[in-house]
Amino acid sequence: MSKFLYPLLLLQFVVVSCSSNGRTPPAADNTNLRLDQDRIFTPVVINATDTLEMLFDTGCLVGCLLPQSLAENYADSLTVTQPGTVVSNIVVEDISLGGRSLNDNRIYHAPDESFDFVGPVDLLCTIAPVYATEERIWCFDFDNRMFSIRETDTLPENAIVYPLLFAKYKDRKIAPFVNIPMTLSYGDCSLSTDYLYMLDTGTPHGFAITDPPAELEDFVSRIPHWKIEDRFCAELPDRQFLDFEVDIDMPPFVLPDVRCIFNTQRSYSDEFRNYLPDTGKPVVGTLGMRILKHFNMILDFKNDRLILTPAQRTYPSKPANRTGFWCDSQGVVTRIRTNDAAYGQGLRLKDTVMTVNGLRWTDISEERREELYSTEERTVWEVRSAEGTKKIII
Repeated sequence: MSKFLYPLLLLQFVVVSCSSNGRTPPAADNTNLRLDQDRIFTPVVINATDTLEMLFDTGCLVGCLLPQSLAENYADSLTVTQPGTVVSNIVVEDISLGGRSLNDNRIYHAPDESFDFVGPVDLLCTIAPVYATEERIWCFDFDNRMFSIRETDTLPENAIVYPLLFAKYKDRKIAPFVNIPMTLSYGDCSLSTDYLYMLDTGTPHGFAITDPPAELEDFVSRIPHWKIEDRFCAELPDRQFLDFEVDIDMPPFVLPDVRCIFNTQRSYSDEFRNYLPDTGKPVVGTLGMRILKHFNMILDFKNDRLILTPAQRTYPSKPANRTGFWCDSQGVVTRIRTNDAAYGQGLRLKDTVMTVNGLRWTDISEERREELYSTEERTVWEVRSAEGTKKIII
């Protein structure tokens, strides 16, 4: 199981590049849910004393994941790190959220450097349902920013219900999947789909497609899209990494301009083939928050169903990256669009950004770095490469 679980788990996090705010006090306004840039955060209490705001991620295959430097605060002399593994765990007295204890009191942790890949350098803290014996009903009221866990069945008015299908290892539920037929469109191009997706609240996109069927590949090739290169492209020559926007018609709703990606770094279809019952529908990747945030959501793990009702409140998505590339905390280019201006000016993967408008990259705050990626103002990036230094003007 470790061969299947651990690489999948860690890779899931570094690819989506989510961040956490670390230790926070309980919300003063009595809300306990925050939706920020297509990510759900909620307070989690460890040992009844420490409150951490964590990413709620149904694509996480363990209950609680912290960076190693933070997890060490909960270690004692009896804690043993598992040698040779990417993810280890620490046993604590209690982990709770929404006023309820999880049915697992282990904190899993991974090396801090695993998360400094793209985007913000704040270290990731993640919480997810523990599926092994989970029969609770997880309720997300985005309109009122409230999260709760219930034991009793409820079905709100105007609810749309989709059955959940679980991948299982032995008798343990490890990941939820859902089938939602929908039509994707861009201008005059459209495609009706009937696929199976992992339900992944840790994906800040509409879809993250890992196994595109031929008709989906053809559709995306005919609409505007960005081609992206990262360090994994050299290891996987046939890999597709594409970024695109589509309108999504999932009756009775139409969601405009939903950003999605192809990321064929690994195959969900292959990885879950032996853990999912055969439905006859393609397993194509994950369904994420740029779709789910439009609905108040109930994850009914007691009855294996996803319940959606239209949300009245809207939450902005992360601004689009206008530079066409991303850097880690040291300025090293880790991801770049190959059909964009910066690439055309000679910027390449592994080049290092030294300054932006004369300011050293390492002296620029994380918040300002994020602004620089999306600003419409002219910016001058001084870059060091193997051939010397050059300037990239955006």
